[in-house]
Amino acid sequence: MTVTRRTFLRSGSLSALGAALLLRNYRSALGQKLKSSNPTIDFPIPYEAKLDPVFNYNIATFESYIGSSFSARGQGRNVKMTLVGVRNRNTKATSKMPTTKTRPSDCFSLLFSAPAPLAEFTTIHTLNHGALGKFDLFLVQSEDAQGQLFYEAIINHLVA
Repeated sequence: MTVTRRTFLRSGSLSALGAALLLRNYRSALGQKLKSSNPTIDFPIPYEAKLDPVFNYNIATFESYIGSSFSARGQGRNVKMTLVGVRNRNTKATSKMPTTKTRPSDCFSLLFSAPAPLAEFTTIHTLNHGALGKFDLFLVQSEDAQGQLFYEAIINHLVA
């Protein structure tokens, strides 16, 4: 198949124009900060996100409930899960890490043991607890060597 010079130039010009338009707005497309005279200004946290109970939970909130029971929707019934561990996931800067500025965060994980699997059509599950109330968490399923079922959630909050 032969390509005429006119077709080649037209498609090349349209490709270059499309690339230029995409690259012009790459910062907003990639979620980067907008140019500002104050480099510490960041995008604000939406009001709706601040209303979520998990927004105010920290590692100390869950440490006191290790061994307590949480319930979530399983396959046709509620599944009682037990909080078996809370692990601090905050990283410490080492000499091997680049010296870029990062925002401080409070990061921790929750590990739940479960006698039965949760609903498979979603990974965001609504958990109920007597003291903490009702809240949603993104849970990832895993098993240990003995076949015991576990679910893990990672919570990472920016520290203001």
